[in-house]
Amino acid sequence: MSTATDHTEESTMNADTRQQDILAQLSRRGEVAITELSVRYGVSEMTVRRDLNQLASAGLVVRTHGGAAPAASGSFEPRSLSGPEPTARPSGASRSPSPSRSSTARR
Repeated sequence: MSTATDHTEESTMNADTRQQDILAQLSRRGEVAITELSVRYGVSEMTVRRDLNQLASAGLVVRTHGGAAPAASGSFEPRSLSGPEPTARPSGASRSPSPSRSSTARR
């Protein structure tokens, strides 16, 4: 007879397997829903959220409302966790005042 403790231990032991299967599902379907994954794996929705959050922290998925989608990179290779790349300004863009507001225009 299975107890709640057995089920929790089984869920913990199979986290890597669940996460690998989630990545496979994303590869095939393009998106997954928390409720569907919860039923599929027989775990709580909170357990699925934790799995998705771990995958998102590793840069493997992007969390969506109620589920997840593949990371934008198109592959399941982890991205840098240091933050987004800084965006460069176009070469002519600067924060200096426009010519019409220069000191000579104010006279």
